[in-house]
Amino acid sequence: MVGESARRAAEHSRPAARAPHLNCIVTAEPRRISLNPSTVQVTAYKPSDDGKALIVRLFGASGKDEKVKLDWTAPKPATVWLSDNSEQPRTQAGETIEVPAWSIVTLRAELP
Repeated sequence: MVGESARRAAEHSRPAARAPHLNCIVTAEPRRISLNPSTVQVTAYKPSDDGKALIVRLFGASGKDEKVKLDWTAPKPATVWLSDNSEQPRTQAGETIEVPAWSIVTLRAELP
């Protein structure tokens, strides 16, 4: 239940993005990833500042340490790295990502 509350709060706290070519405001981007378990939430999904990767931030919303598996839609990233606020690759991520309770993990997904 706490995970669901955190997900809803995050959805409402994300800033809207203006899409002038569509003459509308976009509040959610299409998801390229799904998470298992879903108690881990995506709190950020954006292009990296250098334009060579996607930056994804995961939040451990369940209140307990989680191991999450990311399933990407095509095109899948060439490499996924653990990163930080610098958006630079630090350590190559494995099949599962450890997300500590109530913590944020930043990933850098290199584009193919």
